[in-house]
Amino acid sequence: MRVLHLSKMIILYLFKDVNSYSENIHKYKYRLEYLRLKCPKCGCILCYWGSYEVNYVDDDCERKLLILRGMCKKCEQSHSIKPWFLPGKHQYALPCREAAVLAHRNEKVGLRRALRAGFKKKEVSLMNLKYWIETTARKCSILISKILAIVQKHFGNEDTISTYVREIKRNDNFESIYRLSKWYIELITGKAVSDCAESWFNIINTISNIECTGLYL
Repeated sequence: MRVLHLSKMIILYLFKDVNSYSENIHKYKYRLEYLRLKCPKCGCILCYWGSYEVNYVDDDCERKLLILRGMCKKCEQSHSIKPWFLPGKHQYALPCREAAVLAHRNEKVGLRRALRAGFKKKEVSLMNLKYWIETTARKCSILISKILAIVQKHFGNEDTISTYVREIKRNDNFESIYRLSKWYIELITGKAVSDCAESWFNIINTISNIECTGLYL
């Protein structure tokens, strides 16, 4: 099972979509140790600490999602355990936000059409999209330099862009991160990204430890 460790948060890739998550996450309430999630600081298995509900909005529905919190008994630190499609403190689904931002930036459509590209007929404030666009633009210049520096360190003098993309494409579970990262590279370098590598999971874990990583909108 793959996870990403962010500050005070663990991003979980166990469930393929929101329906699968909703149907199964309750099994781990009070039994979090079954997931074998490790403390990012000391590596101890996290135990159940609590739970709370968050609003979730995608292009199809609005619902409440259960979010678990784990506690490390050794470090005495707690961590929220968020599904990959709803990282950070957001209530709007990552794939929908991503589609709206990409439609505006890549296809040069207006804000309202961009929102429809991401959320279909769901009512979402234009101010939300403006915020996502602004924060994405602010973060991408920081993010891309850090990603390329890490990949260059891993692969020496090889073609950084093509090697990086080979690595990303290898893992379908990271499709959402792949699309964002691919867009970041094309936006900053002006080079089209095709295909292409191996320890992408190690690279992405390294990136996730960088402050202001910006992998999530």
